[in-house]
Amino acid sequence: MSFGASVVFYNAFLPDIAAVGDRDAVSSRGWALGYLGGGLLLALDLWLFSAAPRLGWDPVQLVRINLASAGVWWAAFTLIPLAVLRNRRPIRALPVGQGYLTTGIRQLARTLRRARAYPQTLWFRARGAGRSTGTDRWGRGVSSGAGSPRSQRILIHN
Repeated sequence: MSFGASVVFYNAFLPDIAAVGDRDAVSSRGWALGYLGGGLLLALDLWLFSAAPRLGWDPVQLVRINLASAGVWWAAFTLIPLAVLRNRRPIRALPVGQGYLTTGIRQLARTLRRARAYPQTLWFRARGAGRSTGTDRWGRGVSSGAGSPRSQRILIHN
């Protein structure tokens, strides 16, 4: 859920870094480079973990280091847009006497009322929400069946 929320902010930067006709290409390149970088970090972490016994490192401690490396990776690449991109003025000012929270709730309610006119979009969003919350495409939990997390065990030796 947090990742999905973060994408909203990344997409909000697109108007500041790309012209209207270039936004798809810039977004695609950004996602591709992000996945490539994340894949490289994962490959490095997996190599370090698999090489831990040969290097004489404690695998449990290395798992902690691997997890911390992901946090450092995200933090480092978050600092770049924070340093380079500048705040811009809002397109519209808030109405007098209203706050961001109440205005946002009103806009959400209006969007939900209008969404009834688009049943296929609602179905798509409902199914997407199901997949992102751990249910498969038929609505069953992913924990059912032979290959379920319940039937698998992860062993970490101290």
